[in-house]
This record gives sequence, structure tokens and C-alpha cells, in this order.
Amino acid sequence: MTHGNELAGREKLDADGLSTPSKPAGDYLNGRDPHEELVAGMRRFKLAPLHGTAATTRAATLDMLRDVKFDARINLGRTYMHRKNVSELGQGDIVPLDKVVDEPVEILVGGRLIARGDIFMLNNKFCVRVSEMTGGVATV
Repeated sequence: MTHGNELAGREKLDADGLSTPSKPAGDYLNGRDPHEELVAGMRRFKLAPLHGTAATTRAATLDMLRDVKFDARINLGRTYMHRKNVSELGQGDIVPLDKVVDEPVEILVGGRLIARGDIFMLNNKFCVRVSEMTGGVATV
């Protein structure tokens, strides 16, 4: 039962009508929660402990990512051009890149360099054969 400006024995209304805890904050320091009492008919809910083991193999780690979509990019090379040269580009123009033909390309996932590989054709499509894993180095 509440009397005057008290709410269920736990909180009081101050002069502005805002509720304030009726127990001192120091109770937290004594290892007790001042709001520990439950309303009649309520009981505490406890979560069961989580079980399982951390993924320890590469296959288990990759299996967790099976349905996750990533932004994957293959970096064939780079070049730097002035704005004027970019605006003058037309069909059939050749843009030279900084990599030579046999140099591995970069495989980026989520903006991170994860591997390098070699370009080849299979069934009239470009493909990349992974030749080196890099461990997810961030790129600029």
C-alpha cells in the first residue's frame, strides 16, 4: 500500500513529481541491489548456462559464415589519372594498370585483403585461383 508520495515502498516522488530510489545508493557498494525486492506474485528469471565450444578448426569457422553475404572484390590493379583524362575516356581507350600480367591479383572481402590469386579463364568466364592467404589485412 502506498502512502503520500511513496510508490510501493521502493521509490518516492520528489518535489517535481519525479521518482527517486528510497534506498541509498551505497547499498550497491554493499553487494545488494536496492531494487531487489519483487512485487508479490513475481519470480526471478534465470538463464540456463550456455554450452558449446569455440570453433577450433578452419572448417568449423568457415561453416559459421556459410549464409553470410560479403562484398568481395578482385583488385586487378590501380592507376592514377587527372580528372581531365578521365572525362576524355571513350570506348576502345586503354587504361594501363600498375600490375604486370603474371602478378597475383588481390582478393578483398569487406575491404580487407584476405588472399592473392591468379586470373584464368574457365568456360569463357574470368576466375581467380587462390594462391596465398594473407590473414585479413586492412587496406586503405
